[in-house]
Amino acid sequence: MRVGILTFHFCDNFGAVLQAAALQQLLVDLGHEVNVLDYITQQPKCYSVYRGWGLRSRSPLRGIYKRYMELRYGRLMARRFESFRSQFMSRSEPCRTTDELSSVLSGYDAVVVGSDQVWNRSFGFVSLSYFLDRSLNYHGRRLSFAACCGHKIFDDPEMERIKEDLRSFDFISVRNKVTYEWVNELTGLEPPVVCDPAVFADFPPCQGGFSLPLKRYILTYVLGDEIRGGHGAALSELKKVHGNLPVVAVATTTTFLKKYPYADHVIWDAGPLEWLSLIKNACCLYTDSFHGVIFALKFRVRFLAYYAEEIRSARLIDTGDRFGVMETITSGVDDAIERGCFSHRTDFQKANELMKNLADTSKRLLAEGLNDERNG
Repeated sequence: MRVGILTFHFCDNFGAVLQAAALQQLLVDLGHEVNVLDYITQQPKCYSVYRGWGLRSRSPLRGIYKRYMELRYGRLMARRFESFRSQFMSRSEPCRTTDELSSVLSGYDAVVVGSDQVWNRSFGFVSLSYFLDRSLNYHGRRLSFAACCGHKIFDDPEMERIKEDLRSFDFISVRNKVTYEWVNELTGLEPPVVCDPAVFADFPPCQGGFSLPLKRYILTYVLGDEIRGGHGAALSELKKVHGNLPVVAVATTTTFLKKYPYADHVIWDAGPLEWLSLIKNACCLYTDSFHGVIFALKFRVRFLAYYAEEIRSARLIDTGDRFGVMETITSGVDDAIERGCFSHRTDFQKANELMKNLADTSKRLLAEGLNDERNG
């Protein structure tokens, strides 16, 4: 079959591009001809030297610093992301509008929506297209694989239309319990919970143009709010266990609004392969990232994951329950101390066995969803 993938491949986000490339490879391994649909719903970042300095804003110095960092590091980071996409993704012709997407879709026997938070409508760029809305006039097989809604929202003005769109899918699978509950309460369907495609990821280590900052380090990759109790306190506790190691922070995006006062060293321009190398070689990972946890488990790197926001809690708690690693997932510093999270040693053999079992089941379900007309 000719299969298209509809996901957030265009974001310069490590987890987003890695899961997209991994899903494409999985579908190729299943015997299909696959493209990531190059549907881009965000404007590309402008790196013009003459634009965007924010001199007329209320905080001109902050704007100058932000723009300087974007120009110094953001362009290289963006190039590394695009290099990864060019190397590991086969993309369709670009499409920016629903009409262009509809035209591209007509050339595919099946479309797989997901993974990632493709059904999280609190993201402004998640249009009805990610539900394969009827306006696209698509007549092939409609599937989702490990789709995620982030958190349950039912007050969307388009909810009735979303309900109809979901019920028109031939096969739905979701990434976690909260998305299962959302789909079930909305449609009455009972979609299987499968693994994120990142579980299948197998990319080569970073080669050339990048070297690890240190031989031994604690790596931080923080996307959202600060942990309850503070990053400084959390990292201090980790150092008691792992030794007084330097802290390395990875910048999360090509725009640099955040600063990392708790870090001894900051990697401002990592691409996906550099990010994987940093996790693989770390003594410990400190993160609030779902995909960070997945790759720490794959590489058998000790980690502490925390959630400070509702949107992150469901994914991390679900991962902890699913792979038996709840002892290293926490809501705050005091909770982590009380439960012994900082010093806990993860049973990676057990976790990876559970991950493999779920991966095998997920792969089988995806193959059946693509090929078995009875799934309709």
